[in-house]
Amino acid sequence: MKKNLPLILIGLILTAGIGIFLYPTASDILSRITSTTVIKEYQGQVEKTDEKEMEEMLAAAEEYNEKLPDKLTMDPFGTESDDPSGNDAEYNRLLTINGVMGYIDIPRIDVYLPVYHGTSEEVLQKGAGHLYGSALPVGGEGKHSVVSAHRGLPSAKLFTDLDQLEVGDVFYFHVLNRILAYQIDKINVVEPDELDDLDPQEGNDFMTLFTCTPYGINSHRMLLRGVRIPYEPTNISDMPMIAAAPPKENAALPKWAVFYMASAAAVVAAVIFTALIIRKNRKKSKEKREE
Repeated sequence: MKKNLPLILIGLILTAGIGIFLYPTASDILSRITSTTVIKEYQGQVEKTDEKEMEEMLAAAEEYNEKLPDKLTMDPFGTESDDPSGNDAEYNRLLTINGVMGYIDIPRIDVYLPVYHGTSEEVLQKGAGHLYGSALPVGGEGKHSVVSAHRGLPSAKLFTDLDQLEVGDVFYFHVLNRILAYQIDKINVVEPDELDDLDPQEGNDFMTLFTCTPYGINSHRMLLRGVRIPYEPTNISDMPMIAAAPPKENAALPKWAVFYMASAAAVVAAVIFTALIIRKNRKKSKEKREE
C-alpha cells in the first residue's frame, strides 16, 4: 500500500485539477440544458393555451404598460434594497406561463435564455430577468422593455459575451405566440445610477439588454438598446408561431466545450495508462526478484 501511495496521491491531485478545470464548462453545459428544458416546457404549455386566452393575456400586459411612469429609477444589480417586483401581485400574474415571462434568443453570441419576472438574485442566478418598472415585453410604440442578466457567473455564461455584440446585430424575444425582433442601434456604458437611456421615447419601440461591466469588476452598466424591426422568418422552421419556433438543438455543445471535455478525457486516459504501465513494471520487477 505504501509503495502505491505516491501514485494514489498523483491520481488524486490530477483528478482534483481536472475537476477544477472542468467545473465552469460542465456548469455552463448544465445551465444550457436546464434553460432549454424550461423553454421547451414553456412552449409546450403555450401550444396548449387557447388563442383567445393568449390574446387576453397580451391585452392585459399592454394595459399594464399604459399605467407605467415615464422614468426608471431602479438598477437591476443594486444591492441597497430588495427587488420590489416581489410585492406586486398584478405584475407577477401577467404573462406567466410555468413561472416564465418568455425567452430571449441572441443568435450572434448563442444566448438562449428563459426570462423571469423581476431581477432578484434568485432570478439572475438561473437566467435573465425583466426589469421591474420597464414595459412588459409585448412591444408597442412608446414602450421600452429591459432584460437583465449577469456576466461571469462560475456556473453559467448568461450575458458574459454581450460585449461581442455590435450595432446592427439582431436579437429576438418570444412571448406567447409573438416573436419580437430588435436590431441594436445604440451601445452605451454608464454609471449605475445613470438610467435615462432606459426611459421610453414617444414613437419608438425599444428593448434594452442590460448587464454589468467591466467583466469581473462590475462598476458600470452596459446597455445595448434594440429598436423594433419587422420579424422576418429565415426558413420554414422559423415561422412566427410558437409551434414552429422550437428550442434550438442549440443546446448542442459549443466547440469550446467539446475541446475542454476532449482535453480532460485525454488527460484522464493518460493518467490511467501511466498507472497501468507503472503497475505492470512493478509486477515484473517483483517477479524477477522472486526468481
